[in-house]
Amino acid sequence: MSRRGLVLGYGNPGRGDDGLAVRLVETLLDGVPEGVDVEAAFQPGIEHAATVAEHDWVLFVDAAAEGRAPCDVRRVEPLPKAAFSTHVVDLGSILAIAEESFGRRTPAWLLAVRGYDFAMAEELSEGAARNLDASITCARELIERLQQGEGERDGDNKKSDASDHR
Repeated sequence: MSRRGLVLGYGNPGRGDDGLAVRLVETLLDGVPEGVDVEAAFQPGIEHAATVAEHDWVLFVDAAAEGRAPCDVRRVEPLPKAAFSTHVVDLGSILAIAEESFGRRTPAWLLAVRGYDFAMAEELSEGAARNLDASITCARELIERLQQGEGERDGDNKKSDASDHR
């Protein structure tokens, strides 16, 4: 079975460690399994809902100002009601829009790479650079597992009825 996956990293490379995810996905461009699309964006937007709906799974990648180092992985669920502004879109809202507009409930995860310095700068902090290296390995292993269908619940790729929302 051929699976389509999406790795979407986002952040601002001009804000120091906020560029961690963009650097990670740029590194992943070479060497991901067939069927995996890799994209970088300044921030997640509602337009990503259409792209998410075209895939069997999605891995969002972002820098984190708090949390475990080098990285943390968590499941992202659609929000019961999509909400967004012109500047901020929650990942759960993107998933909800994909489900409501395109009939796809795409399983999703967030890989949060620990950063420390988010001031205006082109370079990563020393700690973030170390976390980036370790997170690349984590991302590659996770992508392999997702391409094999590990971690998904039955029916995730089908539109659920309203009773499935919690």
